[in-house]
Amino acid sequence: MTVLAFSAKAGHGKDTCARIAREIAQQEFLTTFGHFAFAWPLKMRCFAMDDTLTWEQVSQKPPHVRKLFQEEGTERGRLLYGTDFWLRHADAYLRMVGEAQPELGGFTNSDSRFPNEVDFCRERGLNLYIVSDRPTLTGDAAKHPSETSLDHLDKGADFDGIIVNNLTTTLEELRAQILPHVQTLLLRRTWR
Repeated sequence: MTVLAFSAKAGHGKDTCARIAREIAQQEFLTTFGHFAFAWPLKMRCFAMDDTLTWEQVSQKPPHVRKLFQEEGTERGRLLYGTDFWLRHADAYLRMVGEAQPELGGFTNSDSRFPNEVDFCRERGLNLYIVSDRPTLTGDAAKHPSETSLDHLDKGADFDGIIVNNLTTTLEELRAQILPHVQTLLLRRTWR
């Protein structure tokens, strides 16, 4: 299965860009894309383990829940079981959904936050980096490896493209930036 992934700091529009990419695939190319996130198994695990956690908290990620996710995903996930722990979850998910829904033309991903996740997505398609002047996390949450691990990468060389999503960027401008990448991904799929 092919993947179009988006990487960026928190609050810079990864989910919005992934949604727009799925809309473009459907509207312009009559192709349905599924979606996956490396954090889904982590969020399900946290929700199942803590019966005081509401689904709204899982979705909105207030500071205490974001901290829980960061610690569970990195300290009690990647560092305990290996850096490919969440990649194996994603690979299994893509295989299962791909077998169950062969009509899907690919997947979007809205949370590749580590270099190996970027590589995982690029091996299957494209990974785009979103630059933005929008506010992002501050304090300890901003210093966590899940927010800083891509800082040292060369955005022009280590990603397949750059999307600009500043405070003044409109949804139509985002769509215009994303459209050629969806087209490239679909063309690559037909060449394989």
